[in-house]
Amino acid sequence: MENYPQQRNSSGRAVAGFAILVAGILLLLRRMGYPIYGWLFTWPAFMIGLGGYIAVKRRFRSLASLWLVVIGCYFLARHQGWISFSIGAYFWPIVIIVIGLSVIFRPRTNPLTNAYGGDNDADGSNVFNSVAIFWGARKTILSKSFSKGEIVNVFGGTEINFMQADIDNTAVLDLVVVFGGVKLIVPSDWDVRVNVVHVFAGTDDKRQFHNAAASKKVLLVNGTAIFGGIDIISY
Repeated sequence: MENYPQQRNSSGRAVAGFAILVAGILLLLRRMGYPIYGWLFTWPAFMIGLGGYIAVKRRFRSLASLWLVVIGCYFLARHQGWISFSIGAYFWPIVIIVIGLSVIFRPRTNPLTNAYGGDNDADGSNVFNSVAIFWGARKTILSKSFSKGEIVNVFGGTEINFMQADIDNTAVLDLVVVFGGVKLIVPSDWDVRVNVVHVFAGTDDKRQFHNAAASKKVLLVNGTAIFGGIDIISY
C-alpha cells in the first residue's frame, strides 16, 4: 500500500512531463521551419489529447473522455475546413437535450451510493468517482473506511466533503483538473499529502488548525492540474 501511491504519482508525472516535452519539441521544430502541422497546437487538438489521457487513466471506462474526443474532433475538422456544417445555432438546444437524457437515464441508486450531479450527493461507499465537465459536482463522503476516490474536472467545479468520513491509515485521491477548480473539505486531524503535477495551476491548503505530523490518517492526493486550482479547507 505504501508503494502504490508513489508509483501512480511517478507515472502521472512522467506522462505529464513527456507530453509537455513533446509539445515543446514540436513547437521548436515548427519555428525552425520543419513541416509540423499547426493544428497540433490548437485547443481542439488539446481536447482530443486530454480525452485520450483521461480514457487511458480511467481504463476506457469514462464516457466523459469520449465526449472530449468527439467535441475536439468536430472543432478540429471545422478549424481545418474538412467539414462545413456548423452546430453553433444548435449548441445550447443539444446541451439541454443531453442533460435531459442524462437525468432520465441516470441510474436509480440508493442515496448512499455513487452519484453525480450539481446537487450535494451523499456517498457511503469506500470508493467513489466524480466527473464534472462544463458542470458542477458536490459530494459528501459518509464512509468510515474511505479508501479511494477519482475526480475528473474539466471546465467545471467539484466540491468533496470528507467531514463526516473516516479512513483507515491511508486513502488515495486521484484527480485530473483542467481549467477548473476542486475544493476538498477535510477533518483537521487528517494529514493531506499533495503529489500533484501543476501546470499553470496551484494547490492551496487553507486549513489553519491541523496537527498533520501526529496524525495517523493520511490522505494522498495524486494527479494533474492544468490551468486549475485545488483548495483544501477544514471547518
